[in-house]
Parts: sequence; structure tokens; C-alpha cells
Amino acid sequence: MSTGDFIIITSVSCEKDGDNVILDPSADSGDKAVFLKNPVERGDGKYVAVEVSYTEAAEIIKENTSDSKKIPLFCVHGFSNEPSSVINSILRRRKNFESSKYFPVFVIWPCSGFFNWSKGTVTGYNKDADVHSQYSGKAFFDFVDKIPDETFPRKSLMMHSMGNHVVFDGACLKGAPKVQFENIFMVAADVPHDGFHKKPVEGYWSRGNKEIWGNKNKKANNFYEMLAKDTNGKPKGKIVVLHNGSDKALAFSSWWMNNERRLGQRGMGTYRSKFNLPGGIYYFPNYLIDKFKKCHANENCNSWAGAYLGTGHGYQFDKKAIDIYEKYAI
Repeated sequence: MSTGDFIIITSVSCEKDGDNVILDPSADSGDKAVFLKNPVERGDGKYVAVEVSYTEAAEIIKENTSDSKKIPLFCVHGFSNEPSSVINSILRRRKNFESSKYFPVFVIWPCSGFFNWSKGTVTGYNKDADVHSQYSGKAFFDFVDKIPDETFPRKSLMMHSMGNHVVFDGACLKGAPKVQFENIFMVAADVPHDGFHKKPVEGYWSRGNKEIWGNKNKKANNFYEMLAKDTNGKPKGKIVVLHNGSDKALAFSSWWMNNERRLGQRGMGTYRSKFNLPGGIYYFPNYLIDKFKKCHANENCNSWAGAYLGTGHGYQFDKKAIDIYEKYAI
């Protein structure tokens, strides 16, 4: 085993091939998630990898983190990041964390992406939001349920864009995932802005996906259980929301899906003035479920992420975003 080994977690359906597995980026969600070591493209767009147990995965991650005392940061990508694009950029993205307290472990689920004719989609957004994210969320729930939490004694979670939907609306609909993260970073979160409110909106005139976008209090309470607690039962870290009011991708998402502002546009515990006053968005933590009032933090990224790639959306691995993760590291 070398320190060059890297681990991914995927819910993409994989095929057995002797001692290896074949990861086909065009495949749909499988019925379980697995640890894979060192996926390598074999020339036809598919990847060859070695499936490893959680104990083997833990040893590899430990080897990469023990000397520098880095904390594993499990990173869940968002919509339009097909498995192949994530795998191809893993090494580059890992380099962004070289001087960081965190060591990224990438969690891959089967996005369709734009103009993916093999999956019969133009944008893939609806299929990913309604189908892939939900199947993957359930697969990840079952996955962590089978792994003793002490396997990774210290760990944090970062979700970007629709990756938040995978966890909040997929995994947390099923129950409280049996895993404890020191910090949870919700970046450009493509979930309704009031998911943590005491009295959230539960009906949508636009698409009516109540099962997917509703049940917010249930999901929020399950989500809270993923925060690691101290001996007094208080969260050790925080749920940190990185948001950008100029996020064009989320502006389209909120209009297209259910005509509701996204968490990644506003931050947690916010509301829009009915009178459209200057500034528009106001912070009002009393809207929140009580347990979230002291364990959340909002980070407004508008000043530096506003025009990133023209959308203000894909800033999760920007140096300034990583600095924010560092700021909250325990």
C-alpha cells in the first residue's frame, strides 16, 4: 500500500470482474454503496477499481492523514458532475487541500449531466433530483449504518449543490444516519431555504414533489443527529452554510423545481421581506428549530464567489471556501 492510494465511495452500480470491479459512469444507482480504491480509466470510458472493505478503506485513509493529523472530509458532489468528471479531477482537487487540516474523500453518485444521451436526458436535472439523488441517499444511509462510527474517529462532511439534496432529502428521509461528523458544510445547497425552520412551507404549486421536498422537520431532526456531540450532548462543531445571493444556478433551480428560494442563496434562518425592502434578505434565527440556533453558522460568499465561472455556484474547492472549512476545524 502506498500513500498514492486513494479511496472513493460510490452508489453507482458496479459490475464484478474477477478481483476488480468495473465502474461505468453511465450506470444508474445501485442498491448499495461501496468503497473503491484507485479507479483507473481503461480506455472505453469505464473504470477499473478494487472494492475494499471499510477496514481496508480506513487504513488507507489513516495512512494519508495520520502523520499530518488531517481530518477526513467526505465530499458529496452536486448536479452535472458525472462520475467520470469527478474521478478525473480528484488528484487536482486533492492538491487544493495539501496545506489544509482536511483530507478529502470523494463520494460519487450517478448524476446524468448535460446532454447525456446514453441516459436519455438533456439537462438531467429532474431525473437526478427526483430519482438518482433519492436512491443514492438511501444507499448511503444503509452504507453508514453498517460501518461502526469509530472506524473514522474524526471526520467532517461537505456537500455541494444537489449533494445536499442527496443527504438531506434522500438519506435523512429514511432516518437518522448512524454517523457523527464534527462539522457539516453545506455549500451552494440546492435544498429549500426553510428546511430548518419550525414552520416550513410544505406545499408546492409548481411541481408538487411533496415526498421529495417536504417532511422538512423530520429530515432536519435526522440531519441534526449527524453532528458529533460532546459528553453533555451538545454539538462539538457546526452546520456551516456557505451561500451566495448571486448564485445563478440556484436561482434557476428554485424557479424550475418548486418556486422556492434555496438555502445556498440565503443561508440558514433567513427570510425575504414581503415589502421587498433594500437588502431583501433578513436573518431571523427565531424561525429556526431551537436545537439549530446555536450550532449553525452562515458564511456569505457573495463578495468572491459571485461571478465564479459565470454562475457563482461552483466554488466548493476555491481556496477561500477551503479557508472557511479550516476556520471551523476542531
